[in-house]
Amino acid sequence: DPRVVKVLHGCGGDAVWLRRDFGLLLVNVFDTAQAARLAACPSTSYAALVRQFFAAALPKEHQLSDWSERPLGAARERY
Repeated sequence: DPRVVKVLHGCGGDAVWLRRDFGLLLVNVFDTAQAARLAACPSTSYAALVRQFFAAALPKEHQLSDWSERPLGAARERY
C-alpha cells in the first residue's frame, strides 16, 4: 500500500532482492540508516541507534540473520 510509510533500516539491499525476486517496488520508505547518516549520528548501525535513542541493548545473535526466511521465529519477531 503506497499510502503506508514503511520504516526500514539499511534497506537498499532488501529493495534489490524484493524487486528482483518478487517484482515488489518499495515506495514511501523511511530508511533509518539513511536518516542517521543525514543527521550525522556517530554510528548508523541499528543496534547503535537503538542504544542511543532508546537506551536499550539488542541481542547480537540476530544481526546477521537471513530476514528473508519465513516464518520468522518468536525471537526474531521480538528483535
